[in-house]
Amino acid sequence: MPYKVRLSGQDSIYIIGSGKTTRNDNPLNNDVWLSIMDKDGNIKVSKYLGFPEDDEGRDLQLIPGGGLVITGITYSPDNIKHSFVLKTNPFGMGGFLFPIVNSPIGEEANSVQVIDPNTFIISGTTKSTENEIMMKKVSFSTLGMKVEWEKYYGHENDIGVSHILDGSNVYLLATTASAGINSTITLITTDQEGDNAVYSEIGEGTQLSASAFQKTADNGFIIAGTNKHSENDQSMTLIKLKSNASLW
Repeated sequence: MPYKVRLSGQDSIYIIGSGKTTRNDNPLNNDVWLSIMDKDGNIKVSKYLGFPEDDEGRDLQLIPGGGLVITGITYSPDNIKHSFVLKTNPFGMGGFLFPIVNSPIGEEANSVQVIDPNTFIISGTTKSTENEIMMKKVSFSTLGMKVEWEKYYGHENDIGVSHILDGSNVYLLATTASAGINSTITLITTDQEGDNAVYSEIGEGTQLSASAFQKTADNGFIIAGTNKHSENDQSMTLIKLKSNASLW
């Protein structure tokens, strides 16, 4: 199942997701699936990565100078979810999947951004009685991977969807459960160290949920998601925000 699509300047298409496989003679399970195609859709690479337990690829980015960084979810033997970071060459080879095992309850990474060829920020959700948005800065060296810092955000039941690294700021997109069955879209702005968080909420009293977002040419945002109107009725939602995260 594909999860994210990225394009390179060399007209290659990168798809990350998960699929069922018996890789390395292990029992049938979920593994990270990486597919690389040329601009005409011809497959150049299609491979599975991961551990003997289930794994899911959620996002990838191209590293300047060559290479890929991939994030997602890996399951421990006792079926707890953990974030992972995988750094490979441009063809998905030569890397090792590092699980971030520091949450006894579990967490999911959904997004990764590149600071430099060996430093990345991942974000997603920490699973607890009330879910929180998590963000971590990780770095690679000859000694392996290190978590430089980790931060948590939110005030109710939050699901971290994605983030954008833009200059000195990081923008985090989330869906926040509110009163009853309602939910809002939350946009959080922090500095590059994850501090000084500023919250903006869109759709109070609605059932809005976020799926993806991008910065726009005027330094605002465009957010895609859904709005649930009744038990069996929902529609796609597209929201344009100003640079201060307010509605037009």
